[in-house]
Amino acid sequence: MKINLREWRDSIRHTEQLSAMAKLVGYTLSTYAEHDGEFATPGYEQLGMDIGRSAITVGRAIKELRASGHISEAHKGHSFGVGSSCGVFTTHRLEMPSG
Repeated sequence: MKINLREWRDSIRHTEQLSAMAKLVGYTLSTYAEHDGEFATPGYEQLGMDIGRSAITVGRAIKELRASGHISEAHKGHSFGVGSSCGVFTTHRLEMPSG
């Protein structure tokens, strides 16, 4: 489902249940998405470097965004071992939560 990026960003900004970190990660993730909210593919390490936080912190924020209905997995990524920079990143889709 195609979304309007501005409306999506407004939605995360106004969702009180999201932590400030989830809002920051969500906004940053949205800068990687196509204009319709599809194909946001940065890895957690890249997002972490973008915002000055660890990949673990980014992972927690991504879980919050999934739980709130703001993102979904379009394609599950994988890596080739712990600490490996090789692999396929998870592709996220920005979603407008229902309700």
